[in-house]
Amino acid sequence: MTESSNGNEKLPPGPKGRRFSNLWKRFRDTAGLFEELQREYGDLVFYELPSRKCCAIYDADLIREVLVVQQSSFVKTDVGKSVMRCPTLLTADGNEHRRRRKLVQPCFGKKNVEAFAGIVIKKTSALQNGWRNGQTIDMKKELHRLALNIATEAFFGEEMQVAPGLVEKMLDALNWKMKSSFLPFGKLISHLPLPPNVRARRAIAAMDEVISHVIRKAHNETKEGTNVISLLVHAKDEEGIEASFTDEEVREDAYILLAAGHETCTNALAWCLSQILRNPAVRNRLEQEVDDVVGGRLLTVEDYREFPYARAVFNETLRLMPPIHYVGRTATKDCVIGDYLIPKGTVVQPVLRLLHMNETHFPQAREFKPERWLEEPPADRPKHAYLPFGSGSRICIGWEFAIIQGILILASLAQRWRLEAVSRQHAPEVNSMALYVYRSNFPVTLGERQGGRVSPVVQ
Repeated sequence: MTESSNGNEKLPPGPKGRRFSNLWKRFRDTAGLFEELQREYGDLVFYELPSRKCCAIYDADLIREVLVVQQSSFVKTDVGKSVMRCPTLLTADGNEHRRRRKLVQPCFGKKNVEAFAGIVIKKTSALQNGWRNGQTIDMKKELHRLALNIATEAFFGEEMQVAPGLVEKMLDALNWKMKSSFLPFGKLISHLPLPPNVRARRAIAAMDEVISHVIRKAHNETKEGTNVISLLVHAKDEEGIEASFTDEEVREDAYILLAAGHETCTNALAWCLSQILRNPAVRNRLEQEVDDVVGGRLLTVEDYREFPYARAVFNETLRLMPPIHYVGRTATKDCVIGDYLIPKGTVVQPVLRLLHMNETHFPQAREFKPERWLEEPPADRPKHAYLPFGSGSRICIGWEFAIIQGILILASLAQRWRLEAVSRQHAPEVNSMALYVYRSNFPVTLGERQGGRVSPVVQ
């Protein structure tokens, strides 16, 4: 370990050199790299990439130091900042971040969340109406389509017709821009006439036109609309202190909220259903809860409160496979975490997925046990031992809606269908570079449920 400049603190332990080896592992298997570093060096690990110095953190108290206690000493990493054209809720820091959060927070108030939840129920029902008993589908693709349908109406409104595939192309464009920003000379690469850059520019230009149209419409409305873009256009600080959003700010925050909400929803539900398929006892208990609460009637928004086991299943999925499996903060000055020096400019990475696998806080931590969420938590388990939505001033602004959405989709599917895996031979492939993504196809066979029973599959 290298001593700090004042001689009192040292850098955390970690591998020496290996910059390009670490970068290769980072691209190939980020989650695997984090596991390897923890296994070899412990709960605070200093490592290097070609363009930055990093520190992975796995301990609950140390993570709280970064995200809460010393949060003023850290800012968002510059990766997302290089992708967006102006500061956003995700990328802004300090007073600018507080302003944006203050304006956006009312968009996720009770009234609006219930309106969004109604869209979830409507779109989930419409998707299932196209399924047939005995049919084999790729559930990952279906969940992706569902998330896009929900997001499109929630953001643009029911009456706005968005060209098929445009939202998906825009999301692909943002993903490419994010990936290329990790590369050496990433800024230069982003300006070259490469096919991915050309596709990204075209997709973003087309989406800009759609968002600009919705913004103009919102300005001409006599009252605030119920879609997210209209809510952002009309967002005001009731105290009259903060300036309202400009149209450019509305556009960029719409991009961020749309991308974050869609990707995390798709992957959380894919992981959730994959665990249910692997655990028949969990599936049976979930179906029984839904039958007891809903029976054969239509699901309503208020029903989500009556599904404690569905919520436990969703919570346990977010513990083991959180879509946001790590976060990044950059130290703005030299600081000390856990008696170790964190030099200015270091990218600190709280690794949430491995935080959740701490046996001290979650016995049998690598097993899927939803029932742990139906019991009182141990008195010695800190609240910051479970952070699927982050913590501190940057906790996910839509976390309550994310949970409600997950519960309602799980309940809706369990009410009408029993899913059977086509193959149990292979574990799902994972892409963990940015999010913890269910990368594989997810083929399942549908069995229609009627009155608590599964209909025979018609060949």
